[in-house]
Amino acid sequence: MKKRLISLAILVLIIVSYYVFTDKKVNWNENLEGNKYEVTFSYFNSKKEIPIQIEKGQLLFFNNIWNFERGTLGLSIFDPSGVSLETKHKQIRAEKSGIYTVVIYGEKLENGHLIFSWEIK
Repeated sequence: MKKRLISLAILVLIIVSYYVFTDKKVNWNENLEGNKYEVTFSYFNSKKEIPIQIEKGQLLFFNNIWNFERGTLGLSIFDPSGVSLETKHKQIRAEKSGIYTVVIYGEKLENGHLIFSWEIK
């Protein structure tokens, strides 16, 4: 019984440590207005998802502006099935209707300002 309790305590400690030390947004100030998402932060080590409804055949044009002192930033767009799409040309043609998800990944980003804007035609 004592071994199980110790094992459970260690497991809980590992899970809590993972979230405390890996998934952080400090001084996170975000604003989503129309087709523009903007955020400032002092520290970002997590991800942010932005859902966008697109109908089959429509084009999603997007632009992103990033300013930060340190860290690594990434951006991916996933179709409604969860398939990652090519974002090199900053446009995507919807192969199916549904919610496309823009995911912004930050790895130890410091003192940043991000803007992601889009237009659907």
